[in-house]
Amino acid sequence: MPYQITAEQLEQVWNMPEKNHYPDRSGKFDFAKSEVIQFLMETLNVNLIDATRAFERLRRHKDIVFDPTIKMWMGKNLMAPAQEDA
Repeated sequence: MPYQITAEQLEQVWNMPEKNHYPDRSGKFDFAKSEVIQFLMETLNVNLIDATRAFERLRRHKDIVFDPTIKMWMGKNLMAPAQEDA
């Protein structure tokens, strides 16, 4: 059965603090080492595969966004003030 994101979980995702998706750049990328994926696994109470799927969906819907200046992912609520200034 596919996972369902509740409104409360989605709000937690929108407020996700800055997280690194590729913290160990000396090695090969691994979703299991991603701070973003770990956050989603804990917040959504899902396994690695579902957290990876959720990441892609949340990214596409701009619920989580990437800040290229600091190279970090964060919830859309944290990125909102910076986007308003632009």
